[in-house]
Amino acid sequence: MKKAILFLFLIINCSFLITNSLYAQRLQELDSLQTAYSEARNYDSALVYAHKSLKLIEDKIGREDTLYANKLEVILALNYYLSDYETAIEYAIECKNVREKVLGKEHPDYTLSCNNLAFLYQNMGNYHKAELLYIEAKTIREKIFGKEHPDYVASCDALGGLYLTIGSYQKAEPLLIEAKKKKSSRKRTP
Repeated sequence: MKKAILFLFLIINCSFLITNSLYAQRLQELDSLQTAYSEARNYDSALVYAHKSLKLIEDKIGREDTLYANKLEVILALNYYLSDYETAIEYAIECKNVREKVLGKEHPDYTLSCNNLAFLYQNMGNYHKAELLYIEAKTIREKIFGKEHPDYVASCDALGGLYLTIGSYQKAEPLLIEAKKKKSSRKRTP
């Protein structure tokens, strides 16, 4: 009886490993095709494979996973390259929400999602939403990295750039000066 149970356990484990292996292989194939089409600037075809990959991830792992969020980020970028900004924003919002739920707000990937969404809002002319997201990313990056970190400096640049775009030069100047000083000090450090 014990041998039969052990044998059944081994069969189930082998089946699980084969299924996961096939899943990983299929995901790699889809991602390779998506990458090839992206590099060829055939974004429509790349998007087809990115969606297939997203569906496979959703079916196998679910929506509450960093792999799922990372694929959403790829799809939002492809939509951006295709000038489909509204769709890109939808994917950026979902990506941000997944990362917040899975990783929490004080994670670098969450701040990246904030910046991506802010960038899209800025390009669409929704400056208020962009400003709030850039500020959120900058505040979190300062807290988790400190003011010397390149991600914090990038946040100063992004927010300063937004303020320049909307003509708020008094808000832009200190941010851009701070970013420039930090960049200069990093270049001098061996």
